[in-house]
Amino acid sequence: NGPGAILNQDFSVNTATNPAERSSIVSLYLTGLGQTTPASVDGQVVSTIANLVIPVTITINGIAAEVLYGGNAPGLIPGVAQVNVRIPAAAMFGANVIRVTSGTGTSTGNVTVFVR
Repeated sequence: NGPGAILNQDFSVNTATNPAERSSIVSLYLTGLGQTTPASVDGQVVSTIANLVIPVTITINGIAAEVLYGGNAPGLIPGVAQVNVRIPAAAMFGANVIRVTSGTGTSTGNVTVFVR
């Protein structure tokens, strides 16, 4: 619930006092998106780029957002995914609900990204 683990385009943390610009790119960090190709090694810090086997889609306040990358998060452990997404130009100012869909699963819609 509440703000997600999100970095703005300048790599600063996305917060109510540090929102992302419309049409900018943010990086979401999340778990539960499944395997990558090539596969990572459990327990080892990820050092190479690997894409998610099952692609993800993102909506921000119900508006489809452009997904630029979905895969592992270099420098973190396997299982943590990074999804880079462009904030829609029509996103409203303030807290926007993010929904992530992967395969047949969709997130709860209780996580937000801040936009200005």
